[in-house]
Amino acid sequence: MQHITIHNKYNPTFELQNCDGSAMDLSEITAKFILKKNKTDADTQALLVGEYQNSDTNILNFEFSALDTAMLPEGSAIGALKLYRSNNKDEEVWSDEYTIERGVFDE
Repeated sequence: MQHITIHNKYNPTFELQNCDGSAMDLSEITAKFILKKNKTDADTQALLVGEYQNSDTNILNFEFSALDTAMLPEGSAIGALKLYRSNNKDEEVWSDEYTIERGVFDE
């Protein structure tokens, strides 16, 4: 279970590797972090979306500001990292449940 605090920065980082432990080549891939209220919601209804296109590294550090998280609804959500390839062999490589909550101080 992951946590996001409303009005705080949120910076998920992913290091993608091949089965043999070598760095995955993302130079021809679009990688998206998508946070949705419900798993069945369309990606176009996402609460947060971060995207890397043709990355020259296998480490993806998505950055969401306090303003990005300010409008998130309290409660549960589902997040996923999806890879979109030019050969249409797209895949979800990671997902987890989230709790979105208010912090001690609301600004």
